[in-house]
Amino acid sequence: MRFVSALALLSFLVSCGRTETKDTAPGDPVDSPTDSTPPDTDAFLDKDGDSYGEAEDCDDHNDAIHPGAEEACDGVDNDCDGLVDDADETVSGQSTWHQDLDGDGYGNAEMSQVACEAPSGFVADNTDCDDLSALFHPGAEESDCTDERDLNCDGSVGYADADGDGFAACEECDDAVASNNPVALEICDGADNDCDGELDESDAVDVGTWYADTDADGYGDAASPTEACDMPSGHVADDTDCDDTSPDVHPDAVEVCDTVDNDCDGWVDDTDPDVTGTTTFFVDADGDGHGGSSLQVDACEAPGGYVTSSDDCNDLDAATFPGAAETCDLADNDCDGATDEGVGSTWYADSDGDGYGNGSVSQESCDAPSGYVGNSLDCDDFSATTSPASYEVCDGVDNDCDGSADEDAINAVTFYEDQDGDGYGVVSSSTSACTAPSGYAATSGDCNDADNAIHPSASEVCDTVDNDCDGATDEDAVDAATWYRDADNDGYGDTSDTSTTCDTPTGYVGDATDCDDTAAGVYPGASETCDGVDNDCDGTSDEDTEGTAISCPADHCSAILAADATAPSGNYWIDPAGSGAFEAYCDMTTSGGGWTLALNLDTSDGHVMWWANDLWTDANTYGDVSTPFSGDHKSQAFMDLSDGARLLLVVHEDGAVVGWKSFDKSGAGSLSTLMAGGDNTLISSAVADSDTGNIWSNERLVRSSTDLYANRCIHTGGGTCVNDSGSSPDGDRIGSSVGTPSDNNGGGLGNWHDMGYCCSGQTYAGRSCNGDAFRTTSEAQAGWTYSSQYGAFGSDSFGATTGTQNNTNCGDANWSSANGVDYDYAIYLGQ
Repeated sequence: MRFVSALALLSFLVSCGRTETKDTAPGDPVDSPTDSTPPDTDAFLDKDGDSYGEAEDCDDHNDAIHPGAEEACDGVDNDCDGLVDDADETVSGQSTWHQDLDGDGYGNAEMSQVACEAPSGFVADNTDCDDLSALFHPGAEESDCTDERDLNCDGSVGYADADGDGFAACEECDDAVASNNPVALEICDGADNDCDGELDESDAVDVGTWYADTDADGYGDAASPTEACDMPSGHVADDTDCDDTSPDVHPDAVEVCDTVDNDCDGWVDDTDPDVTGTTTFFVDADGDGHGGSSLQVDACEAPGGYVTSSDDCNDLDAATFPGAAETCDLADNDCDGATDEGVGSTWYADSDGDGYGNGSVSQESCDAPSGYVGNSLDCDDFSATTSPASYEVCDGVDNDCDGSADEDAINAVTFYEDQDGDGYGVVSSSTSACTAPSGYAATSGDCNDADNAIHPSASEVCDTVDNDCDGATDEDAVDAATWYRDADNDGYGDTSDTSTTCDTPTGYVGDATDCDDTAAGVYPGASETCDGVDNDCDGTSDEDTEGTAISCPADHCSAILAADATAPSGNYWIDPAGSGAFEAYCDMTTSGGGWTLALNLDTSDGHVMWWANDLWTDANTYGDVSTPFSGDHKSQAFMDLSDGARLLLVVHEDGAVVGWKSFDKSGAGSLSTLMAGGDNTLISSAVADSDTGNIWSNERLVRSSTDLYANRCIHTGGGTCVNDSGSSPDGDRIGSSVGTPSDNNGGGLGNWHDMGYCCSGQTYAGRSCNGDAFRTTSEAQAGWTYSSQYGAFGSDSFGATTGTQNNTNCGDANWSSANGVDYDYAIYLGQ
């Protein structure tokens, strides 16, 4: 059995539903290069170079997909034949699945199907030794019954099983018959086959269906079935009786004239070709009560204008019939074989020669004068078609001279009583007339003459009523709803499998938005999981879980925020270079959010950043990603993330943000690459966004070593200190005689400047401030050096100060604490 998913079929229809521009057989390449006729360039546009043009190729962007390609189990129509995977007879790479009838997870080796995916009720295992019972399978526990069975399918039967049906005597009711055991099917044989204590119950597989024969005519009522092995009293196997209350009505009964369908063939009396007991009736054309023998009919009742006798010798003369008075007319008036016997006659003028005379113009004679006749029955002696012998027709004239016009006209129409005025009458009440009487219609067939909305031309609607009188209810109802197959029972249906009915069919729903009706966990509104599947049918897979697991990494933090605007700040898995996922901290709130942490600098250990420092450009990572702000931390994003358009500098104290600025990045490349360049090459323009309430408003992202600020100590008085150059390169900072403590809170990306800039010539061996020795930079003055200038990133310690300088104006009393705070700095990349 092969299956085609709705998405695969839709993909085929979209990709291959193009209009052919040339007459080619399906599957043939279009305009191959060897054709002598120049190819039609529109039809042979071959984007993927597989020798099949766009008109035939169902995916002209993949040279492995084209007519003739080998179908594989990959959810793709590889050979462009409109069939995908299991729906394709030529698919390769399918697996063999085995039926698991008892649902114990072990399959029957002799019952298998080949398919791409396991059909319902099939498994890959084929080691079940009894697939009719879930008790038997590899690994099952053996019974502790005194009789043994091979429950675990290991080939070893330790208990007695006399009839070999897999059940010991203690577990079944009959160990002498293999067909009688707890899992056997009950059959009608007088035995307890399924060991349930009952014999031949109504669920036996070969149970018969019997029908009540209330009237004992040998034919049963289909509406009264009974399931039983043996025929119950008063029942028969036949279900064709159409009236089980009358023994004279059944399929073999003789149809008789009694207004009953005696033989159950759907026909009643005159409408039944097999009816017996009919009478022969003869037409009485002249209405004299005697019929002629030329036109007769057999019927249960006399049709209009017919009688039972056929002794009229002139059925066109109402005055001629057996027993009529003889007249002198040379005619056998009484039909006794003689004419004019014993009478003289009055003759009447017959001007129109129709055989009927004008009663107002007469002559007495035994023989008819020329132009006279012996009757005066003509009511219009100037019209040969008007006489008592004429048939009444619908023309407003008294054709038969009976005093009425159009009654019983031979061309009269049958009209049917139409009580509800819907234009359709009932067959049971009809009349013949030239024009429709009031309350009658020319068309019959109304099945409910009390409701003018019910008639043969009415539209069927969903109301359990036979609106169109066709014998069925609600079929093809105009207000029927379209239902969609819900194969996976998730409440959402498949648009490719529909049913239009009044009531919801089993297995169908009114919603048609399921994008995969083979997976119960895939439907609109489902929770997205990291499985590569579009679980919520929004056209995107894994969007709500991107970055939450190593198996589902995002490219960067802004991609996570784009997928989920409510994503909180924290650690996520990213893989910007495609070389392997790693965890990185994402700031989802600052300046629009979506920032990926590349570096955190903890200045408390004296670390600084200046250009071309290999501590910041090597490929090493440092710090703990779970606590990225507790010390030095360099993420893999420092090297891998290169497509960010902006940079974010966050100034914080032990993770508590005190201020931030964002900048446009100067160009492409990772932080590792850009920081190996010249001063400030990271920044392409001025500040893009900032919150500088608690930091120096002119703070830059990264400074040269001579522009860095200290935040520990200042020189507050006692004369002017100058360095050899004439002024302090730090302005009002270390070594200044003007600075104040508030000038030095915060500062740049931390650097400890030596006192040699402004205290040249003085002796400050082992000089310290706030208990911390001064740390030198690459421009340190002689006499202020340390045993380890850089150290290992993340583990620097201050070294001892050495050397001497002389300056009488700079004494110990002139140095004080600036009350500075060791602010730390984090650098993020964003989109």
